[in-house]
Amino acid sequence: MSSVINGFIIFSLIITLFYFVGLLTFLNDYGENKCEMTYMFEYPQYVKIAQEIDEKYPKYGLYAYSEGSLTADSRNMYFTGIPVLFIPGNAGSHRQARSLASVALRKAKNARLPFHFDHFGIDVNNEFSGLNGAVLLDQFEYANCSIYRILDLYKERKNQPKSVILYAHSVGGVVARRLVETLPEGLISIVLTLASPHRRIPLTLDSYIYDFYKALNDTKPSNTTFVSVTGGNDDFLVPSFLTSLTYPDAINVATTHIPRTWLSADHICITWCKQLILALNRALFDSVDPKTKQISTDPQFRKNMFRHHLVHHNGLNPLLRDGYPNSKANIRNHGDWIEPLGRQYVVNVPPRNSSPKFYMLRLLDQPQHEAATVVALNLETVDWAFVCGAHIPNDKTRVCEEFTHLSHLSELSPSHHYKRRALTVNMRDLMKTNPDWTHVVLRVLPTDETVIFHVDIYNPSERQQVVELPHMLSMKRQTLVAQTPEKAVHFELVVPQLYRVMQSYQLFVESMNCTYEMRQATATLKVPWGHQNHHKFFIHDDDGPFHVRLYESRPEWASNQSAVIELTLDPNCRYKVSIRSWFPGIMGQMARLYSPLLLVNVAAVVLMTLNAQMRHMEDNRDCSFFFVALKEGVKPYYILTTVKLVSKFLSVKPFINNFPAPDRLVMSQEGNDFFLLPLLAYICSVGIVWLLGIVLSVSLIVCETTVHKLALKFLAKTVSFTVSWSDYVMSALHKVPCVVAAVLVGLSLTTTGSLALCVGTVFYFMRLTQHSQDYIEELLWYYLRKIGDKFKRPKPKEEKEQPKKEEKPSTSEESSDLEDLLEKKEPSNNNNNNTDAETSAHDAMFFHMTIFFVWCLVTIINVPSVLTWAHNFKYSTTLNPDPSFLPGLIMSICALPLWQFDWPKIERRGYKGIGLFINVLAVASLIYAPISIFRLNYTLTAAVVVVTLQQLAAPNRVLSAGAARERPNLYEMMKAKLE
Repeated sequence: MSSVINGFIIFSLIITLFYFVGLLTFLNDYGENKCEMTYMFEYPQYVKIAQEIDEKYPKYGLYAYSEGSLTADSRNMYFTGIPVLFIPGNAGSHRQARSLASVALRKAKNARLPFHFDHFGIDVNNEFSGLNGAVLLDQFEYANCSIYRILDLYKERKNQPKSVILYAHSVGGVVARRLVETLPEGLISIVLTLASPHRRIPLTLDSYIYDFYKALNDTKPSNTTFVSVTGGNDDFLVPSFLTSLTYPDAINVATTHIPRTWLSADHICITWCKQLILALNRALFDSVDPKTKQISTDPQFRKNMFRHHLVHHNGLNPLLRDGYPNSKANIRNHGDWIEPLGRQYVVNVPPRNSSPKFYMLRLLDQPQHEAATVVALNLETVDWAFVCGAHIPNDKTRVCEEFTHLSHLSELSPSHHYKRRALTVNMRDLMKTNPDWTHVVLRVLPTDETVIFHVDIYNPSERQQVVELPHMLSMKRQTLVAQTPEKAVHFELVVPQLYRVMQSYQLFVESMNCTYEMRQATATLKVPWGHQNHHKFFIHDDDGPFHVRLYESRPEWASNQSAVIELTLDPNCRYKVSIRSWFPGIMGQMARLYSPLLLVNVAAVVLMTLNAQMRHMEDNRDCSFFFVALKEGVKPYYILTTVKLVSKFLSVKPFINNFPAPDRLVMSQEGNDFFLLPLLAYICSVGIVWLLGIVLSVSLIVCETTVHKLALKFLAKTVSFTVSWSDYVMSALHKVPCVVAAVLVGLSLTTTGSLALCVGTVFYFMRLTQHSQDYIEELLWYYLRKIGDKFKRPKPKEEKEQPKKEEKPSTSEESSDLEDLLEKKEPSNNNNNNTDAETSAHDAMFFHMTIFFVWCLVTIINVPSVLTWAHNFKYSTTLNPDPSFLPGLIMSICALPLWQFDWPKIERRGYKGIGLFINVLAVASLIYAPISIFRLNYTLTAAVVVVTLQQLAAPNRVLSAGAARERPNLYEMMKAKLE
C-alpha cells in the first residue's frame, strides 16, 4: 500500500474531502422558493411572423405573444403598441416571454392606459448556447433581422415606434449586448437582462464563445439604458459577479435588493417570479413618455425610473419625485397634534379615526437627539414625513403652518408582517439646514387599519459598532452586542474585513425579554459597491442564523468602503447579537466559485502523471503503475512555482499587448484570486484523480460485462444485426481495432468530432478491460509460480540448518528458473539493439490507463458539441461550425496506431524529451486554461500526438549486452509493485 499512497496523497484526499463537503453545502444552499407564479388571464397564443431569413435558419422562428381578443390582431399583423423582443438563453424558449407579456397586457387593460406593449419572442430551438458558442453567431444574425422585421410591422401606424426594447435571459443577454453595439444608435432603447453572464461565460468550452465575448466593447451607446438583474445565491449556474455590466451608468441589481421583491431566484425561476415581474413592468410602464405614448427618448429619465423601482423605492410616484426635495408640502394642519415624551417609544394609531393625527419629534441640539429612525407599519399614506417649525399656538400645543417633505428620504423595507416604511434622518443636519425648523412630523390619515410607529432617537456613535470578524478557521461564537438598548430599533455593525466573496459567517440575533410574541427583527447586509443587499427575518418561529456573505468581492475602487449589517429591531424585545465563522459555508462558496478550475488542474495532474511514466520508462525500462506515477510525479513545488513566475512575466505590458492574457490575471481583475488558490485547486485535483483512478480500476473489473452487453445491444439496433452476429463483429473489432479508429475518423468528417470522441471513449474502455484481463492473468501466473516454487522441492534438515549466506545460490537458481520461463515467451531472435522488446501486459495496462484519462478529458470538454449535433440532427446531419472537429479528428487518427499496436515500446528513444514536453504542456494549461477551458483541447491533444509519434517513429535505444541483461524480469517487477 505504501507504494501507491504516501503523506502527500493522504493530504490531497483530505483536501478533496473538504471540497466535497463544500460541494454538498453549495448544492443544498437554497431555501424555500418564495417566488409566486405568474398566471395568464386568457389562453396564450404565439403567432409566428414570417421573414426572409427563415430560409437560412429554418430551426429558428419569430413569434408574437397575444391573449384572447388580441390574437386576431396579431394574426392579421396589426400591432399598435410598444415593441418588446425577448431573446432566450441556454436551452431557453420563446415561451418564457409569457410572464412579463401577460402581466403587461393585463396592467394596460385594467388601468385603461392609452398605450400597451407588444411582446415578441425568438424561438432559438432550445439550443445550448451557454455551452456551445458556435450557435451564438446564428442567434445574433437572426435576432438582428428580427428587430428590423418587428419595426416593419409598424410602418403604416401613425405613432410609429423608432426603437425596440430588448428583454433577455441568460446568454441571450450577451446576444442583446452585441446587437446594441452593432445596430444604429437609438434603435434599442432599453436592454433588460436576467441572470446574464456579461463578464464571461462560467464555462468557456470553445473558441467561438471566447471570440464572441472578445468582440464586445466596454463602451455603451449613450442612448441605451442597460439593466442587469441577478438571482443571488439561488442561481447555481451563473454566479452574481459574472452578471455585472462594466458600463458606468448601467444598473446592476440583485433580486434580493429589489424593493417589494426581496428574495433570491434560481436561474429559471427568475423569468417567471411574480414579485420581480411586477417590479420590471412598473419600471417599463413608468418609462413611457405620456406625450408620445412611446418609450422616452431621455436616457436619464429611463434610468431614474428603473432606479426607483429596482434600487431605492420610497413609495412615492416616481414621476413626481423630483418635486419633493426642499419643496413645500401642500397639506393642512387640521387634526390632532401629539408630541410623545421619551426617545424610544411605540405609537399605535387605532383604525377608523375621524381626523388626521400629527406625531411630533422635537429637534434638539444634543448628542442623544442627533439621529432618528422611524419604522411605519401598515401605513398607506404616501406623504407621511415632514419637517417644520411649530410656532403657531393651538390649544395646549404649537402646530406647524408650512411643511417641507421628508417622505422622499424614506424607503420601503423588507417585512414578514405588514407593510413597512423606514425613515432615518440626521436631526442635527436638519437644524443646520433651517434653524426655524423645530420638529419632524409624522402624519397619519384616517384609515381602516391599525398603524404603528416604532420611533428611535439616538446618538449614531452609540448605535454603530466596528466588528473584527473571527478567523475563518475559528468555530467559536463571538459576542458582538451582549444586550441591545431598551426599545432600540436601529443598530449597525460595520464589517470592514468582509470583502471577499469566499468569506462566510453566521450572525445570530437572539431575542430576550420580549413583551410581544409576534416579533420581527431584520438583519440586512448592505453592500456600498453594488446593489446586492440581502436580508434575514428573525421571527417567533424562525430564529436561525443569518448567512453573511457577498455576491461579489469588493473592487479596488471601493477599497475605502465597508459593508454594513443593519439591524432593524423590534422595540418589544431586547437582543443578543453574536457571530461566528462558518467553515462549511466557506467551502460552499469556494465550490460555487472555483469548481470550474478543477478541470484544468485535473488535466495538469494527469499530464504530470504521464510525464512520470515517460521518465520511468526511460530510466527503468518499464511503465510505472498509474498510482505510483501519480504519487511520485505530481508534486506541486516546481510546476506551480513555474506557473506563478511565467504568469507574472506574461502579465507585463509588452507581453500582454502581444499575447493572450493569463487567466490568473482575469481572475485577479474579478477580485476572486488569492494566494493559496492555485495550490488548493491543484492538491484537490490530485485527490480527485486518485479517486478516479480507483473508480476506473474497479469499473474495469465490475463493469466489463455490462458495458459489453450494452455495446452489443447498441450495435444490434444500429446495424440491424442479431445479438450473436453483433458479438462476432465486436470480437473482430477487438482484434482489428484500427477499423474502429477509421470509423471514428469518418464520424469526425461527416458528423461531429465530439461523437467520435464519445464512441472512442466507450471502445477505449472496452480495450482497457482486455488489458486488465491480461494483467490479472500475469498476476495469477506470478502467484501460482511463487506457490509452486515453495512446494516444488522440500528442503532437507541439513539445508535448513545452513547459515543464511549459503542460501543465496538457491535463490539465484530460483531466479534462473523464472528467467528460463520468460525466455520461452521471448522471440528467438531477440536483440535489444535493433528490435522492440515484447510489451508486457502491465506496461500496456498502466500506459493506456493514463492515455484513457486524457481521452476522457478531451471528450468531456467537447460534449456540448455532440449535444448540439443531436439537437439539430433533423436540420443537418453535420455540425457546422464544429468546435470539436480538430480534437476529434486528431484523436481518432492517433487511435489508429494507438489501439492496433502493442504499446508502449519500452526500448524507444526520447522518453525524457517527451516527458519534458508534456511538462511544458501542463504548465501552459495552468497558465492559459483555468477559465478558457477550450485551450485544454490543444494541450491534451498535443500530448497524445507526441506520444503517438514517439512510439511510432522513434528509433530504439542502443543498449550494451550488460544493460540489456539488467532489465528486471517480469516477476521481480510485479513483486516490487505489490510490496
